[in-house]
Amino acid sequence: MGERLIERILRIRLPSNRSAFLWGPRKTGKTTYLRQNFKDALW
Repeated sequence: MGERLIERILRIRLPSNRSAFLWGPRKTGKTTYLRQNFKDALW
């Protein structure tokens, strides 16, 4: 079984001084989404 990537439409707009939780089941792309959309964040 090959790995597949599905483009997701999700836009999170937060003021720079705010935070939020992103939760969901395992293997749904949470970390991938964050790394692609918040490239300047510290990991």
